[in-house]
Amino acid sequence: MICNKCGQTLGEDVRICPICKSKQQIVNYEKCSYKPRSRKVAGILQILFGGFGIGRFYLGYNRIALGQLFTFPIFFIGGIWGFIDGILILCGQIECDVNGVPIE
Repeated sequence: MICNKCGQTLGEDVRICPICKSKQQIVNYEKCSYKPRSRKVAGILQILFGGFGIGRFYLGYNRIALGQLFTFPIFFIGGIWGFIDGILILCGQIECDVNGVPIE
């Protein structure tokens, strides 16, 4: 297994990297029943329709998406939040979908 953050080679059951101290997500990709989500699609959806949480719904983060949806009418907070969130998705700050599968 390789560390998600620093790339250090780890043992199979290591939960925390001894080098960078990041928490490791153990994902069995063979049991994954869908193709990895697209970073570009998620980012563009979030920039264009971020006030409605569409990009986050696409990645499976339903609670965050509902938060953006419900804060959209309040001084357009959800729209600004969604736009910034879309930029973060495109820049690679959000690395996995809700199931821990890395987005491509």
